[in-house]
Amino acid sequence: MALEARSVPTAVRRRLADGPFYYGWVVVGACFFLGVVTWGTIWSFGVLFGYIIDEFGLSHANTAIIFSLQSVITFGGAAVLGFVIDRYGTQHLLLLAAGLVVLGLLGMSQLGSFTAVLLSYGLVVAAGFAIVNVIEKATPSRWFDRRRGVATGIALSGAGVGIFVVPLVLEVLIRNLGWRGAYRSLLLAFLITYVLAALVISDRPSDLDLEPSTEFPTGIPDPTSTDVDWRTQVGDVLSIARKPAFGLVFVAASFLGGSIYIITVNIVEFTTNVGLGRGIGVLAISITGALNMGGKSIGGTVSDRIGRPVTFASSGLFMGGGIVLLLSMPESLGVLAAAVIFGFGWGIQIGLLAPLIADLFGTLSINALLGLVLGSAAISGSLGPYIAGLAFDHFGTYRPVFLGAAVIAVIGGACGLAAAHLESRRSVHLSG
Repeated sequence: MALEARSVPTAVRRRLADGPFYYGWVVVGACFFLGVVTWGTIWSFGVLFGYIIDEFGLSHANTAIIFSLQSVITFGGAAVLGFVIDRYGTQHLLLLAAGLVVLGLLGMSQLGSFTAVLLSYGLVVAAGFAIVNVIEKATPSRWFDRRRGVATGIALSGAGVGIFVVPLVLEVLIRNLGWRGAYRSLLLAFLITYVLAALVISDRPSDLDLEPSTEFPTGIPDPTSTDVDWRTQVGDVLSIARKPAFGLVFVAASFLGGSIYIITVNIVEFTTNVGLGRGIGVLAISITGALNMGGKSIGGTVSDRIGRPVTFASSGLFMGGGIVLLLSMPESLGVLAAAVIFGFGWGIQIGLLAPLIADLFGTLSINALLGLVLGSAAISGSLGPYIAGLAFDHFGTYRPVFLGAAVIAVIGGACGLAAAHLESRRSVHLSG
């Protein structure tokens, strides 16, 4: 009898699960490639920025609204979609994400008005990104315990590869096809990657009847959140969200995210306005991507050995230091060196956010908890680029707002460390 279409993904997963290596690494690989196309495109907006200004004749601040809306939906939507993913699983939501991104990119490349571009990219595409934003960050933590840091770091390194490769590729495509043709060319890459990921990714070991005792030496993972009703799940999430430690994690993500958005969205315009040209800015974005990847993999490995909180806190120091170097040495070598330092810290922060949440609050509703924290970026991602644009329009320089980005990065890293200390004291108090 022919295999039913809906059983094909299950058959593929079971065949891979019978292979010579732990299936968690298949999940890591799927998340890696999701990150390549998704974050490579998101953080290439700085490449597109000047072309949008030229075509529609808008100010820097008004043009930044595209990225601001995309950030609100990508990260604000994650706060809601995390619950949905926990309830209905990654596979169905990934297919929905594929449809949204392809539809939005098609509209962006075909429709002529600024409003149409704003809604196609900032709303429709961003809704698909919101789904992937949660899945690729949260899912590895459900498959790993002993090697949670390194596995998540590898999975999220795909974003670094994308940030390194996509801006350079997109700049070439724009020069040859125009910015609309360039985004039209991304459709196939998104469709193939998202659909293949939906085919192989699985939510947790119990879905494939696996008992990975070597990875979870202290016990098997939490039962899936689909084993409880909506009310119980929401109650569990809200009880955690009310904890002061969770609030500090939220602030940490917001401050660190704000620093990231201010720098990456405006770096090409910064290098252009200090006389270095677009090329140095585009190269700087790519370098942050390459070091982003290094920060995730190295930071994850180090965190498994010396602890997640202190490693997470170091991300703010690296990011802040990179920005200070950028401002103190506004020439080609200084910009590229700053990109190395900043990108490394950025990678540590992104790579350790989900493992830090899992360590402190468990994995039962990891998608929902991570979604709530990622929702902080809806604030920082919408305000940061817009404020940076306003500052440039007013002062004619990015220096004041870039300095502010350095300060909040350091504070954000410290908040992550404080959250772990607070939760540790609470656990000791309850056990006593």
